[in-house]
This record gives sequence, structure tokens and C-alpha cells, in this order.
Amino acid sequence: MQARPLVTLLMWLAFAVFCDRASAGGRYTVGTLHSPKGFGICASVQRGPDDFHSFLVYADITGLPLGAYADGRPGIKASYFHPHILHSWGSADRPLELYLGPGGTLGYVRDLGESHFGACMALSCCYGLRWSCRHRLQLTAGWSTELGLHLTRHDERNATMVSLYRNGLFQFFFPQLHIEYAF
Repeated sequence: MQARPLVTLLMWLAFAVFCDRASAGGRYTVGTLHSPKGFGICASVQRGPDDFHSFLVYADITGLPLGAYADGRPGIKASYFHPHILHSWGSADRPLELYLGPGGTLGYVRDLGESHFGACMALSCCYGLRWSCRHRLQLTAGWSTELGLHLTRHDERNATMVSLYRNGLFQFFFPQLHIEYAF
């Protein structure tokens, strides 16, 4: 499986959904994702006061900074979340919000202890705090975890292996920071 067509497809799907949500009105943001598990781009759309839609496309670098893989190639992931705002503090123009929500993840990544890339498909969950500033800056500190499958093709065994995607569970401990600009 080639990573480039998968990445292109995932990015176009995220873009199409984002444009659909943004055209319906509401607040939307675009920014960057920073985490020990990866870095990339993020976007969110909030049409009502109680929930929002979040999209992430990022390079999965789990294990690379520690030299776990000799070739140094990252994987790629795309995630969608639909968090619900559980509580909000502060004023309407600068709220601090606690959120929690379900989602899904697709990617072409390595799993814990695997040297081969493979496709991952997972159900996801995210939670964290989101703070909106007066100057259209939005900061989010959160965590996410994934429960799913990892499909890997092993040519030397002439087999396709299906296993639990273990990195998705262990990445629960890695915080993520989103720095976004609101339109």
C-alpha cells in the first residue's frame, strides 16, 4: 500500500468536510498540532455553544526521536473528533472550555515493536482544555487515545497480519498542543 494516495485521499476528505461545516456558519479555526507523538495541521468548526468538530492530519513520529527505527521515516495519520463542551469558564469572548468527545482515526503507521508500516483504523477519544483569546488565537491542551486495528503486510512470511493497534493506547499519555487562528 502506498502512503501518498492514502494521505491525499484523507486530506481531501478532511478538507471537504471542513468546507461543508465552515460554509454552514459558525466559528472555524486552522492551526498547528505539536505533540511527542507527532506534528501537523489541525482545524475545527464550532456551530453551536455545546460542541465542535476537530480535524487533524499529522506525521506520526512515535519512537523516531529515540532512534527506534533506523530509516527515520514517520507515519501519517488523519483524525476526526466531535467533542462536546462539558463546562465553560470565563467570558463569552475569552472562554476556557473543558471538552470530551469521540472520533475516528485512519493512518499509515508503524505499531509498537513493528518495523513494517501498515494501515491503522481506530475509534478515538479526546479530552482537554480549550482557551480562546480576544485576538483570534485559540490554544488547546489535550490528550487522545485510539482503540483499533493495525494491518501489516509481511512479504517474508507471505501474509497480512492483523493486530491490536498498541501505539494508539500508549499514546494516551502524550499531551498535544494546538495553536489555532480563528476566522
